[in-house]
Formats: sequence, C-alpha cells, structure tokens
Amino acid sequence: RALTVLGDAYAAAGRASEAVPLVQEAIQLQESAAAFVDRALWVRTLGEAYRQAGQLGEAERTAHTALEFARRNGEQANEAWTRFLFGEIAADREDQEAARRHLEQARELAAGLGIRPLVAQCHFRLAAVARRAGAKDEARGHLQTATQMFAEMDMHAALAKARAQAAQPGEGLAE
Repeated sequence: RALTVLGDAYAAAGRASEAVPLVQEAIQLQESAAAFVDRALWVRTLGEAYRQAGQLGEAERTAHTALEFARRNGEQANEAWTRFLFGEIAADREDQEAARRHLEQARELAAGLGIRPLVAQCHFRLAAVARRAGAKDEARGHLQTATQMFAEMDMHAALAKARAQAAQPGEGLAE
C-alpha cells in the first residue's frame, strides 16, 4: 500500500517516470501474496502514472484492466474514477468527442454516487474540452460549475487552477 501511495504522490508531483515502477512493484507484491485489496484503485493509479508519463497506450490498456476489476467487484466509485481517467487520456490524445463522452459518463456516475470532488473535476476537464472545441459558452458553464463546487468543498488547489483558467486572456471565459 505504501508503494502505491508513494507512486501516486510522485505522479502528482510531476515525477511520473519514477511513479510507474513503484506502483508496478506494489501490484506485483500484492499479486504474489494473493492478498489483493483495492485492485481497481491500484491499477487505475498505475494507469494515471502512465498517462502523466506520456505513455498513453499503456495508460489506456491499464485503465481497461482497472475498469474490468471495478465492474467485476461492483466498485462503482472506482468505475467513475476510471472513466475520468479514460477522459483524460482521450483529451491528451486530442480526441475531444471521446474525452467528452468519458467525462460525462464519469460525471453522471459520480453524481449518482455523491462523489462531489469527482463531479467538480469532471466539470473542470469538460470546460477544457469544450474550450478546445470552440464552445465558449459550454466551457464557461462547466468552469463556473467547477469553480463553485471547488469553493464549496474548500478544494483550494483546484479552485486556484479553475480561477486561473477563467482569468486567462483570450479564453473568453472571464467575460
């Protein structure tokens, strides 16, 4: 568990290339001990590390595995977070339609489960996808929703990112 948490922290700190082997080792240790707990979560963490390292093919393959584990075990929260990961992978590939589809699926599932932080993150990412597609009104709506939700939940780092995005000149979102 400690290796996975450390790997996740490395990925969040922009050290994804160091995160990947840590999470891989954690998964291998759990599999060899036949005592796997939170398998979908750990595999999704590996997928996110691959994504942040720019290994989108591995990220997508790993996300499929995480989704399979989540569905098999009825872990709807992990399914929602994995769908979010698929959305981010698609956005990184600049496949706006797939990104929108996955992010909307994640948002709907998260909303039904009451996972407000994920709902807010989905709105934030949907704003970026809409902005890239030239849908400024849609982007503005998603960004306003994300900003409001981040503020309500005291998610200060995410709120700062959303406010910075809204204030960027030329984006037409702060108007």
